[in-house]
Amino acid sequence: AVYDIEEFVDSVAKIYHTPPPALKQDKLAFMAATADAQLLNYVAWPQATLHGGRGGKVIGFMMPKVSGKEPIHMIYSPAHRRQSYPHCAWDFLLYVARNIASSFATVHEHGHVVGDVNQN
Repeated sequence: AVYDIEEFVDSVAKIYHTPPPALKQDKLAFMAATADAQLLNYVAWPQATLHGGRGGKVIGFMMPKVSGKEPIHMIYSPAHRRQSYPHCAWDFLLYVARNIASSFATVHEHGHVVGDVNQN
């Protein structure tokens, strides 16, 4: 589940229902430790890990809050695009595709591999 953080209005907390396996906890810690301004400018990336008590297991992470944006399928799905963006032409679709490619390139330049893409 994802929750707003009262003290950090520009961030949200993703909390797992059960603590992830140790390997994923290590991965999240590494991702948060290697986050920088360039990466955070392009993707909702872990900024810090959240623990179940001092020195406890990773139970979630903080990431930038994304608001005022629509899911990407509203653009790449022809039916949704006709509803939400009826005047979008190919030049706009190419612009969106280039931005997505730039986001992936930034993640790859930081030594990470994208294994899953959430359309939201």
